[in-house]
Amino acid sequence: MLDWFQAAGIIAGGFGLLGVLGKVLGWMWRTVKRIQDFLNDWQGEPARPGVPARPGFPDRIAALEEQVTGLAAQVAEVERIVSNGLSHNVADIQARLTRVEQWLTDSRGG
Repeated sequence: MLDWFQAAGIIAGGFGLLGVLGKVLGWMWRTVKRIQDFLNDWQGEPARPGVPARPGFPDRIAALEEQVTGLAAQVAEVERIVSNGLSHNVADIQARLTRVEQWLTDSRGG
């Protein structure tokens, strides 16, 4: 037969075990919830009343790649324009220098 001290010890041990079990289950629940949130972010979510759709990670990456490709084409066009403009400017400057040299040579009587 159990005396009251042993019964109290068993009850306290049971509550302690329940506390530890609760902590473990809480940790597991939070971990599962974080994994679920990650998967929802990865896959995206469809629109629902009052909330717009959220594209998933692969869709976002595809959109970024499309933007980068468009920007790369624009950068190439700007480089082409600048390069052509610079070569034109350099040719113009060379022609002006040649005229100045000619003027200086002519004005010296050279």
